[in-house]
Amino acid sequence: MTTGARPPSPLDPGPTMRGIWVAIFAVCFAIALYLAVAGRGSPWPPVIFGALTALFILEPYLLAWQLRRRREILQITDWGIRRILPGGKSEAITWQALSEVWVVTTDTGPFAEDVYFLLVASDATGVAVPNSLALKNDLLAYLQKLPAFDNQRLVEAMGSTGNARFLVWRVATLTSQMASQDNANPGTSS
Repeated sequence: MTTGARPPSPLDPGPTMRGIWVAIFAVCFAIALYLAVAGRGSPWPPVIFGALTALFILEPYLLAWQLRRRREILQITDWGIRRILPGGKSEAITWQALSEVWVVTTDTGPFAEDVYFLLVASDATGVAVPNSLALKNDLLAYLQKLPAFDNQRLVEAMGSTGNARFLVWRVATLTSQMASQDNANPGTSS
């Protein structure tokens, strides 16, 4: 029995930009510390670079701690998506009822949750998934399988630092499919 390669855990992503920044800050810290100890520099740069290095090293552990503290659970099945909140309440949406996917950003980051995925049904109910919980459960891999998922809008959303909403997917209706076919075949009429 062969199993597929398991995607890397968000808590152990391998060589990433975070790892590169840790290396850069660690080298800057070492140089600034040497200069400060040798009496050729201020003591502040080693403090600043040391704090940035520690922050980037501890970030995945802080994320894991925050998720454990919240005790939120995200279940992704063939039926749909269910988010179980602390205290036992839950939000759920079936794949069939899913009509829109939004990415909502806030200006509260980077030390607080600032990105949410809103999975909306046609009756305006749905599930709000914080990015940390989405990362832990690889929600994005499932969402990107939706037909016509807009990865470019997702990139724009992830780069946003303010309060904004980005529509990354909407269910195609029969009329919009017919309109796109008419646009693809100009000169033909029904």
